[in-house]
Amino acid sequence: MRRFDLLPEYLCMLRCFEYDGVINGKEVRYLHIFSTYRAKDQHLSISNITDLEQHPEMLLFKGHIDKQGNVYMADRSPPLKHKKVI
Repeated sequence: MRRFDLLPEYLCMLRCFEYDGVINGKEVRYLHIFSTYRAKDQHLSISNITDLEQHPEMLLFKGHIDKQGNVYMADRSPPLKHKKVI
């Protein structure tokens, strides 16, 4: 919330898939965060990680948590499109 300056109301609308993995030989918990509202707006049903992988444009944040509880998260949301000014 703090790193990406997100409002609590926005966070309540997001959903997350979590699964175990390994990075550099260390166990981590992967996180893939998306918006169900955004998916519905695109007429998509995202019910598992495979669905999300088939529609990477729906992914908003991706990261992991290590065994010490450190969170590493990256913004994967598509860039905002600007209208051309004539």
